[in-house]
Amino acid sequence: MAWFKKQTETPIETGVTMTVLEQPRSHSVKAETEEYLKEYTELATKAGANVPQLLNECFKRFLNEYDIPVFNLQEVVKYMDSKAKEGKDRS
Repeated sequence: MAWFKKQTETPIETGVTMTVLEQPRSHSVKAETEEYLKEYTELATKAGANVPQLLNECFKRFLNEYDIPVFNLQEVVKYMDSKAKEGKDRS
């Protein structure tokens, strides 16, 4: 997965090595074409089906259209945990 960054180790004054996590990077999601979504919607409507994948594809299209960044949840949680621990250590 391309958005993962390797951890780097940085020595500090006490001689202790501390692991530093880099800020998570955003990535874009691939959405289907407008023509594809239109056809898919028509078929789902004719069949009387409520298809969750259609909503998912429309949402991806919205994210791309408005250039909204998307992050990997596991990386964000790991980063925020390290920042919270860092804050506690300073207190």
